Amino acid sequence: MTFGRFTLRLAAFSALIAVIMQLIFTYTELLPQSLWWAFAFMVFLTLLIYYVSVYSLKMSVKNSMSLIFGSMGFRLFTSLIFVISYLVITGERDIPYVVGFMLLFLLFQVFEIYHLVANLRPDLKK
Repeated sequence: MTFGRFTLRLAAFSALIAVIMQLIFTYTELLPQSLWWAFAFMVFLTLLIYYVSVYSLKMSVKNSMSLIFGSMGFRLFTSLIFVISYLVITGERDIPYVVGFMLLFLLFQVFEIYHLVANLRPDLKK
């Protein structure tokens, strides 16, 4: 899969998530408005990880599984740093923000794993 096709799929997935988030924000007060920053962070991080993974897999096919696990670990640690910095900057215990962030984390993690495992490996066998 090319980077352009992945970007289009990520844009469609992100648009769907954004519409759902906007509906939640419109009709309830469950999630804080600052969750949009986390959404933008997840989109950027997904693009970065996919680009680095594609480039690295082209260099070394043998390390594909360690690369996929490494990208999951990188996403986890950068996400933890993002959440902790948000909580330190605001000085509050914002449980709804953390829950919303973790839901975004899981959605984008599943999206990334699907595309890395299902789509990159067949491209490398060609």
